[in-house]
Amino acid sequence: MILLTSRAVDALKPKDQPYKMAIDRGLQLRVAPDGIKTLLVRYTVQGTSSVRQYRLPQDYGNGIGQIKLADARAEAQRIRALARAGVDWPAEEA
Repeated sequence: MILLTSRAVDALKPKDQPYKMAIDRGLQLRVAPDGIKTLLVRYTVQGTSSVRQYRLPQDYGNGIGQIKLADARAEAQRIRALARAGVDWPAEEA
């Protein structure tokens, strides 16, 4: 799997319809028509067969209230590690 760098993510342009790009294992970037980039974590909780998706609360970027790519990767790894241990952390947060 080819991992996207922050430079490649910054170069993604909006299209007429929203689209997703895989950034890392279980981490996707959604680019909206207005250019907003959101991060989605896909995971499966141990003991279940359904794939779940969690949207990180911050949009992608380097500004205030945004999340950088390295931090998003770390958060996705943390959520996926909890899921492998049988914990559905995003569902428990809600």
